[in-house]
Parts: sequence; structure tokens; C-alpha cells
Amino acid sequence: MKEHPIIMDGESVRAILAGRKTQTRRVVSDGNSQGNFWASELLLDDPQTFVDPGPSPAGNPGPYLHAPLDCEAICERLGWEPGDCNPTVVERLYPRWFPGDRLWVRETWAWPNEDDVIYRADLEARELVAGWKRDPNYPQISWRSPILMPRWASRITLGVTDVRCERLWEISEEGARAEGITDGECLDCGEPEPCGCDSPMPAPVDTFARLWDAQNTKRGHPWVSNPWVWAITFEAEE
Repeated sequence: MKEHPIIMDGESVRAILAGRKTQTRRVVSDGNSQGNFWASELLLDDPQTFVDPGPSPAGNPGPYLHAPLDCEAICERLGWEPGDCNPTVVERLYPRWFPGDRLWVRETWAWPNEDDVIYRADLEARELVAGWKRDPNYPQISWRSPILMPRWASRITLGVTDVRCERLWEISEEGARAEGITDGECLDCGEPEPCGCDSPMPAPVDTFARLWDAQNTKRGHPWVSNPWVWAITFEAEE
């Protein structure tokens, strides 16, 4: 069992605390993957790329991606000659998380004094900081980036129960709800449920797609790009 930090935005934190969010999807990247080569040195969009549920011949439980090598990128980083890299080789790429691991959540926070930590996801904390900023008699408190949160300041620990690799578009309605989506707009009338339709057709995947774009488009991974993702299922620990 290993512990890993994981960043969550305010909406995700609130969904976890409410018991609605039990999954998160992260784009396969150098930072969250491991193997003989970096994720950026594999041709993940190549037609030969596929998911193997595992285990590997060496006993790694999986799942993992099989993907061809990007020899140009590998030779540039390692200083190899073109003939040193075999473009027909298909490498394995593993996630950094496995069932049994624990994730401690990093979120936007503030440390107003040595006894208290407050979290921006909480309405009471946002109102408190806003009040401090309006009152010149109180010190000015600034929110701190999640990346700066130490382990002791984290209030949420998640136990990993499953990790899958899939294309983003493979998410199901059940998976979208597990991501914390409470409901989607009705496919019949476009209104949030409960709507006036006799047989409403909710579309939680569409709602998740809009949320995904809001969080990931600027990072270069919009919904339309359908990237490979690690889909992590977890349980919040008491």
C-alpha cells in the first residue's frame, strides 16, 4: 500500500464530502504513469494502442496500456541514434495507483493561525475570509494553492478500490454519476430534472462533458479529444 497526493477542486471536494463522488478520471500523463518510457514517449493515439487488464508477465497486476514507441521523442531525450529505437516495439504503461493505495486530497486552503486550517470548498470558510478582508482590524488571509498543502493539512483520505484505463468517451451514465454528477439536462426538453416531460431522459454524461471541458480544455485535453484516462474508483475513509 502506498499513499499519493491528489488535487481536487472545490466542486469535487463538496461531492466527496456529500458522498456523491466515488470516481475521478485523470488524463494519462508522465506524472501519473510509470513504465520503461514516459507517457509522452509513447504513441497513445496510434491504432495499435490498447488496454490490457493484466497481469503482466512480470506479475504487475495491471491494468496497463500497450502503445508503440515514439522513437523521435525517445532519441531526443536519451541521445540515441535513430537505429537504437525500434518503432515496432509496443511498451507497457502502468498507473501510479493500484487498489489498496490511499489518496490524500489536496485542495485550496488557508492557515489563519497555528491551530486552524480552513478550506475554500466550505461556504463558511469563504464567508469568513471575505469578512476578514472587509475588516481592517483583522489580518488579511489569502488562499493557498492545493499544490502547497502538506499531508497534515489534508482532511480527506480516499481508499483506492479499482483502477481502469479507458478512453474518456467510454464513461457511462453510472460512471458520470459516480463522478459526482447529480443530474443532467433532460434530452427531451433541455431542462434540468424534475422537468415537465412524461418520460424524462437525463443525460449525466453530457453534464460531465461540460464539467470536463471547464476543467481541462485549457490544459489541452478537451472532451472532443477523447484522451486516454485512468479511471480511479475510491471510498472515503472515516
